[in-house]
Amino acid sequence: MSKKRKKLLLATGGTGGHLFPAQAIAVEVINKLPDVEVLFAGSGLKTNRFFDRKRFSCYQVSSTTIFQRNIFNLIKAPFQILKGIFDGFSLMRSFKPSLVVGFGSFHTLPILVAAKLCKVPIVLFEANAYPGRVNRLFSRWAKWCAIYFPEAEHRLKTQTILAQMPFWRGLLEKAETVTREQSRAYLGLNKDKKTLLIFGGSQGASSINQVVAESLGELDIDRKDLQIIHITGSAYAARELRGIYQRMGINSIVKDFEIHMHLVWPGVDLAICRAGAGAIAEQINYEVPSILIPYPHASGDHQMRNGKYMANTVRGAKLISESDIGVKRLSELLTTLLATESSQLAKMRASIVDYKRLTERRCLSQLILEELR
Repeated sequence: MSKKRKKLLLATGGTGGHLFPAQAIAVEVINKLPDVEVLFAGSGLKTNRFFDRKRFSCYQVSSTTIFQRNIFNLIKAPFQILKGIFDGFSLMRSFKPSLVVGFGSFHTLPILVAAKLCKVPIVLFEANAYPGRVNRLFSRWAKWCAIYFPEAEHRLKTQTILAQMPFWRGLLEKAETVTREQSRAYLGLNKDKKTLLIFGGSQGASSINQVVAESLGELDIDRKDLQIIHITGSAYAARELRGIYQRMGINSIVKDFEIHMHLVWPGVDLAICRAGAGAIAEQINYEVPSILIPYPHASGDHQMRNGKYMANTVRGAKLISESDIGVKRLSELLTTLLATESSQLAKMRASIVDYKRLTERRCLSQLILEELR
C-alpha cells in the first residue's frame, strides 16, 4: 500500500518580511522531503513583487485588514474576509493539507480560520518581538509557534520554540559561504574601503533615504575612504541618490531592490536600516553592526521592540527613534563609528559573535518536517 503524499500549505502574503521566510522554508522542506507537495495561500500573492510565482504555486484568498481609516474600505472589510474564509474552505476540501503553517499578517486570517474549522493542524512562525494580532489570536489553536525574539513568548498562548530565521536566497539558496572579497566583487566595490549599507527593508523608506544622504554630506571623515550600498525601495529615489553621491564624491552602488542579500551582507561594515525582524536576523547571521531606525507606525510598535533587543541584549546596534533622528545627530554617530581609529564597530561585532555562540535555536524546516512525518 503506497504511503499518502504529504501536503504543506503555507499561509502568507504582504511584505518581504513575511514572504521571504515562507519561501525559504518551502525550499528547505522540498530539499529534505522531495515528495512533499507545497502550496502558498494568501491575499495578493499573484501580484506581490516578493513572491516567486515561477517557482511556487499559489492559491489566491480574499482578505483585508479591519484596521482602516477609509470608511468605505472599513465597510467592505468584513465581506472580503468572509469571502476569504469561503475561499479557505474550498482550498481545504480540494488540497487537503497535512499541515498549515501561518506566517502572520491579515493575509493569513481566512486560511487559518478555515484550517481551524476543518480541523487541519496549524503551526505558526512569529518573526517579531511583539507578535502580530493574527498570530496572537490563533496561537491558542496552534500546536506550537516558532519565535525569533524570546520576549514574543509572553504574548502567545501555546508552546513556543526559539528558532532560526529562514533566509530566502532566490535562485541561489544552495550558495556556498560568501567571503567579504566575493561580496564586494559581486557589487563592484573596493575591497579595502569602509562599506555602509543603507536600506529600509523590502518596502524601502523615503525618510531614511533623505536623512542619511544629508548626513553623509556632514561627515567629519574623508568621504573617499567610504563606499555606499543603498537600496532605496523605488527607482525614482535610486536615480536621485546616484546623483547626490556622485556630487559628494562617494563611491556608491544604488539600487531600488536587491534579491540576493546574502551576497551583499558579507561585504558590509555597518548598516543603517529599519528594525524589521528579517533585517535584524541577517545582521546577526552576518555579524554586521547597525544603526536602527524603527518604523514608527509598525503594529504594536514591534520594530522598536525588535530594535531594543538588538541594541540592549545583543548589543550589536545603536537605536534611534525616527522622531529623534536628525542630520547632525546621525552624522556625528556615523563619524564616530566609521572613524579609522574607532573600536566601537569591532566591539559591536564581537558582541554579535558572542550572542550567536551562546544562543541555541532550532531549525524551523526541521520542526515542520517532524510534523509532516
